[in-house]
Amino acid sequence: MKHLYRSIFIFAFVLVAGVIGASAQQKICGSIDKFNQTHRWQDLPGCTDNSDYSDQTGARTLMSRAKGQFKDFFDTWEKGDWDHLKSNSNCTSYDFNAESYWNSDPELVRAKPAYDELRRKVEGYMTWLPDLQNLWQRYFYAMTYIDEAKKGDMQYAKMAVDSSKDLQKAIAGVQAKGVLDELIMPGSGSIPAQTIGEIKSKLSEYLGEANSSLTNAINVDNAKWEPFTKLLTGDRLKFFNDSYRGGSNVFGRGGQYLDTPEEFDTATVMCTRTWGHSGIFETWRTDCYTFRGDRQISGPRSRSGIGTHTPPSAYQ
Repeated sequence: MKHLYRSIFIFAFVLVAGVIGASAQQKICGSIDKFNQTHRWQDLPGCTDNSDYSDQTGARTLMSRAKGQFKDFFDTWEKGDWDHLKSNSNCTSYDFNAESYWNSDPELVRAKPAYDELRRKVEGYMTWLPDLQNLWQRYFYAMTYIDEAKKGDMQYAKMAVDSSKDLQKAIAGVQAKGVLDELIMPGSGSIPAQTIGEIKSKLSEYLGEANSSLTNAINVDNAKWEPFTKLLTGDRLKFFNDSYRGGSNVFGRGGQYLDTPEEFDTATVMCTRTWGHSGIFETWRTDCYTFRGDRQISGPRSRSGIGTHTPPSAYQ
């Protein structure tokens, strides 16, 4: 039994020591000189998690509380947790109900300009928040589509180019409102957190990557469809590009599915089919065109009906 009590005591001691050690490691301390060099919340005078509970209005406690509030705000910002950002912006009232102490205690008086500078920065962040949320979305979309476009998908490549241009416009928009280059855009998954200045410096690189992916995707797509585009000419080629190449099924007379270059080159009638709804009923529609040689000589002729089966007579 004595050995059991001794083991429990040792375990408890190690646990408490670990908690105390972890708490000590969590403290983030700074100084006026350090803050004046970096202007980061981490370097504000005082330490986080350092309250003296026997002196609730002392400099150590008040700076610990205030610095903890700024930490909560910037931690929330860097996570991109926009929904909880407003509730963590109370750091702008870090001296609420304690103004007299911040204006009279020598240590707090010396520290106050640094805390006021951070107060103004947070107020700016909150003023810019709608524009910054839009910028973050543009950044997220650009990075996502640029990465996906590397796989050679045409649609993603086009979206990569468009989203990179949108990011460029969003950067110009926030800078016109005086947003600072040092402000951090949160990361997400494999997308890194970066300052606006860092993103701005890489805009030409991002757009270059997007354009390169689009060029590559176009070359891949052209090679894929070359058997068709080398054989078809005139209106037949235009119809093919507008329909089958874009993902639509194409049918010949009587509903024969067309799938080869030779079939597209010789079919006298070519039709597309779409599905829809009328109330609770499914509907179909066909649009048919007549060709002679490489010219379209009539169409479209549209037919429609109710149901999931399209009769052969609809393809004429």
